[in-house]
Amino acid sequence: MLTAPEHAAEARRSITRGAQDAADGLLLQASNQAWHAAKHAINAAAASRSRSPVQYAEKRRFIDDLADEPGGSNLKQWFSYPWQLHGNADQGFLPAGDVSESVRMTGLLVDRLLAIAGYP
Repeated sequence: MLTAPEHAAEARRSITRGAQDAADGLLLQASNQAWHAAKHAINAAAASRSRSPVQYAEKRRFIDDLADEPGGSNLKQWFSYPWQLHGNADQGFLPAGDVSESVRMTGLLVDRLLAIAGYP
């Protein structure tokens, strides 16, 4: 099981890869990397609170809980971007501009979650 710092590092690596993949036109890979980044950022926030990694079905609920805390504004909105990209990684239905924008917005989610976790 990864520690909070390991989750944070993986989230940062993945969002950087996702942005590069989007710039290179590798849309499915960009979508996958952005979802991977969001998943690890959520788990970093959970681990920083001594919680187990958040299971797939509980991620939205965890984001909803964090959104009610100070510094949590926009989390629900920002989480919708990697959620959509998660489907795109399997289906490939988003155009390049939408993938690039969604990866950028996922970066905002990752930054906020890592700040909440204590890894600004």
